Amino acid sequence: MSAQLTVRRLTSVALTPLALLIFISGCARHPSVGETPSGDGRTAQMDPETAQRKMTELVDRTASELGGEWVTTQGPDYVDSCTLPDGGEGANWVYLITRTDEGGSPDNDAATVTSTWQSAGMTVERVADPDGPVVVGRGGASTALIDLYAFPGKYTLEAESLCFPGSADEIEEEQSSGS
Repeated sequence: MSAQLTVRRLTSVALTPLALLIFISGCARHPSVGETPSGDGRTAQMDPETAQRKMTELVDRTASELGGEWVTTQGPDYVDSCTLPDGGEGANWVYLITRTDEGGSPDNDAATVTSTWQSAGMTVERVADPDGPVVVGRGGASTALIDLYAFPGKYTLEAESLCFPGSADEIEEEQSSGS
């Protein structure tokens, strides 16, 4: 048997179990958007209050790290429709705040936000925009989506909470009737 063939066989024997392990772990069920891992490793549905609290905490923490005076434009009690992981009807909260002062450095602030959101377990993407940096975060346990538009003179921070069971129309009706 040639030395090259022996090396190939040894490599195959060594790497096959590793490849199988990677394949099997990739097939394991991971929580979907709108689900929260429970203590026993299964997933539990998000309730409206927890979804709103987690989203608000992340938005407020991000705004605090960036500094300046932020004004609420919409939410955090604005409700919208979404689809639950099982395909059912769901609702989520939307929160939008803005800052219009001239303080801050858009590029430095985008880097700060990227680091903050990555540390919260989110997948973060920086998008090119001629007006300034745009940072988009997805996943994690706090929000379904959060984004920062760091434009000189106007910053916008918007988030959508994790999806929870319920009807956005019914929640909106309850809010408008004062219940």
